[in-house]
Amino acid sequence: MGILNWLNEHLGGMTHHSDQMLETQLENQSQLAQERTRQLTDQKLERTRDPYVNPGIDQVVDETHNGIDHGLGIANPHDFGRDLGGPGHFGSF
Repeated sequence: MGILNWLNEHLGGMTHHSDQMLETQLENQSQLAQERTRQLTDQKLERTRDPYVNPGIDQVVDETHNGIDHGLGIANPHDFGRDLGGPGHFGSF
């Protein structure tokens, strides 16, 4: 019985140590996955706030970059290669 007790003590300790290492690795992977998810969420949020990507957020960017005329007198739709119907398209006064 002496040898069985010795093996159980040593092998049991190794198993416990391996379990702790595995648990630590899983915790680290979980933390990394959570951080990556946070980073992706932050990137998506930043893209939704980008007026160059999402027209309608900033009128000046819309007129100068996106070619949307908000009546600020900046945009000329013909500068953006779009034919919006010629004279009178925006209404006649």
